[in-house]
Amino acid sequence: MSQPIPTIEIVSFPVEGMTCASCVNRISRFLAKVDGVEDASVNLAAESATVRFDPAQVTLTDLVAAVDAAGYVARVEQASSGDDEREIADVAQARADRDEAGVRHVAALRRRLIVAAILTVPLLAGLGQMTIAPWLPAFLGNPLFQLALATPVQFWAGWPFYRGAGKALRHGTADMNTLIAVGTSAAYGYSLATIVFPSFFRA
Repeated sequence: MSQPIPTIEIVSFPVEGMTCASCVNRISRFLAKVDGVEDASVNLAAESATVRFDPAQVTLTDLVAAVDAAGYVARVEQASSGDDEREIADVAQARADRDEAGVRHVAALRRRLIVAAILTVPLLAGLGQMTIAPWLPAFLGNPLFQLALATPVQFWAGWPFYRGAGKALRHGTADMNTLIAVGTSAAYGYSLATIVFPSFFRA
């Protein structure tokens, strides 16, 4: 007796939290390890994943759980089997909610960028005052003044990188957020140490 041909379904869903190629590879690996998954393709630019799977072996909940285990958030909207599509949620509302969340996210990042840029300009001017532009006001080169400007840039404007690095750490991996958080923290920490212990670094 011939074996029944398995029905292969395709589901595409948005994935939140990806920042680099490392994220794409990690999500792809976690999805591919799920029994019943034939193929998994993750698109960083579109922030989405497309999975071919056997519904007799794996459910949509399993796919969402795999993405969650990788450290990211999946929101399944729709699935298709051949030319037929079946609704698994209120797709229109889900997309509207996702678009609204995306707008809020971009607006929040823009605010952080603007504030960071405003605070960074006098920091750069301070560097100029100490090197090529000594005619600039002396307070711009004051270490405490520069520390006051750099601290909110490092920890408030840079908070999304720390949050992303922490999420990656909890899942036992590292990504671009980790690189940025570690690199900028090292620079900030060294600069802070030169202010707190100036005699040590002059020696």
